[in-house]
Amino acid sequence: MAISKAIDLIIPIYNRADLIPGLIQTLEGQRMKDFRVIFVDDGSKDNSYNVLAELLPKASLDFLILQQENKGPSAARNFGITHAEADWIAFCDSDDILLPEYLEYLLGAVEGKDAQMGYCRLQVIPVGDNTPIKPAGSPRYSLLTSAEAMHRHYTDWIAPVCLILNRKWVQSNQLIFDEGCRYCEDLMFITECLNAAEHVCECDNQLYVYRTHEGSLLRSSDTTKYIDGLNGFERLEKKLQGCNTTAAKVFFEMGKARFLLGILRRAALQLSKNDFLKLTKLVEFKKCSYQIKRLPRMQHIAGRLYQISKLLFYYSARILFSD
Repeated sequence: MAISKAIDLIIPIYNRADLIPGLIQTLEGQRMKDFRVIFVDDGSKDNSYNVLAELLPKASLDFLILQQENKGPSAARNFGITHAEADWIAFCDSDDILLPEYLEYLLGAVEGKDAQMGYCRLQVIPVGDNTPIKPAGSPRYSLLTSAEAMHRHYTDWIAPVCLILNRKWVQSNQLIFDEGCRYCEDLMFITECLNAAEHVCECDNQLYVYRTHEGSLLRSSDTTKYIDGLNGFERLEKKLQGCNTTAAKVFFEMGKARFLLGILRRAALQLSKNDFLKLTKLVEFKKCSYQIKRLPRMQHIAGRLYQISKLLFYYSARILFSD
């Protein structure tokens, strides 16, 4: 009988045949070896599954390859969760880089502590950029209440690929990614996790290298994704209504304004002026404008700017930020 590993690392795969050799290399570079990788081929139309099946038996990894028809990364992650057996679950994207300490430090953040989940920080480096990867340094841990972690999330965003979650806790609380949403569904999943947690351990080390590129969903100009995000956030609000947790209180004090400003900034960078103005008609910012005062300084200013003039917000975002 096989003995389960400490961590099951879940990786959705969709048309990534050319990236799989590099992905396997970054996984083999982990200092902590007590993990299994669950690859979920999300109905790839290229040779991804065959490449995985050919290369993985030659690699020094414990692995499981799953297949499903194309349903998106949320469904792929959920499918991977249902097959997880380890005490802890983590996530990775197929086109990023893991520092060697990634899983070691994440496990150190939660193992033996009264925490249901933990997270690290990431480095963002565009594909083709020669910016050197920062070394991890010594591990730095802080045990947070769920309310403190929720505040961190809506201040800086916690990325799903930086998470480590207790598997039994995830399954008992029925925590899943919203499969009906394909924009910011990961950030909303984290909100639900934080609301269900009692304690969260923060690892203040940049252990994950997130690589942006022109083909990513976040950088596409498809306007329907924003509507997906707005609808998904509405479902999230309904789920958390009536919750008496301190984390939910923080969410309703600042979450919606922060989320909408994030969508609006991204849309300003990607959409034409006319398409941006059309989108603003769907954004009910007035209903949460009172939350602006609780946001960090930059978001506070952005919120006030949007209230003054949507066009001023649009042009300011395009001048001050890059995509």
